[in-house]
Amino acid sequence: MRDFFLLVWLFPNNKRLKDEFKISFKDRKFSPSSFIKDLFFRSKDEISNLIKILKKNSITYITVVDELYPREILTYNYQPYIFSCKGDFSIYSQLEPVCFVGSRRLDPELEEWIFENISIQFTKILFVSGGAIGTDQAIHRSAIRSKNKTLFVLPSGLLNAYPKGVLARFENSKNTVFVSQFSPFQKMYKSNFYARNYFMSALSNRVVILQAEVKSGTLVTSKYAVEMNKELFVLSCSPWDKRYTGNKKLLNEGAGHIINLDLFQ
Repeated sequence: MRDFFLLVWLFPNNKRLKDEFKISFKDRKFSPSSFIKDLFFRSKDEISNLIKILKKNSITYITVVDELYPREILTYNYQPYIFSCKGDFSIYSQLEPVCFVGSRRLDPELEEWIFENISIQFTKILFVSGGAIGTDQAIHRSAIRSKNKTLFVLPSGLLNAYPKGVLARFENSKNTVFVSQFSPFQKMYKSNFYARNYFMSALSNRVVILQAEVKSGTLVTSKYAVEMNKELFVLSCSPWDKRYTGNKKLLNEGAGHIINLDLFQ
């Protein structure tokens, strides 16, 4: 039954297929329509080849009918029927997932603060971030160094991982897991960041903004967090530092603020 969902990756631009999946999946149950069944049987060779490629690259997939699928995601406006995974996704249900996001132009003092504080003082959470150069990778590296678990939510397929080289740099750690809601072959497009940020927020219980400018993808993630009624925390900052204009905006709007880690806990 779960292999039917591979059609989503094989035919990502098939509008009728998307509509048929909406009809076929109701009340958390999946009953494939005749259209889906017919397309599935006509695509058996492609599906078999896709499964071989996934196995060769140690990539698994999780669908809405699997026990490992995070059920809370189904309560939001958008849910991927299937997402790919590289690593042990079972850690997701064992730890509290907390999303940390920030600027690609990482403040060196913030980087130092991350390594000295965040992952060392928090040992019972899953560090969720987007794998981007800058703040995201600082969070991932800090978690790995302190032997904590970390989840990379990528804006591309796992066979076209973005940023380039991110898998090679991080996948050898037993504490890392990579996920993507895109087809494994999907290249990175700018629009993917919005979908990735939404998925990243949906996967997390809390969202922490470390460094953001007003016009940034980081603030888009905070917007999604508010829409999903997630707890939103923002790192306090110098009022005159232009690198933190997004932080100041969110704090003025009433987001929870981090002065020290005791408040966050």
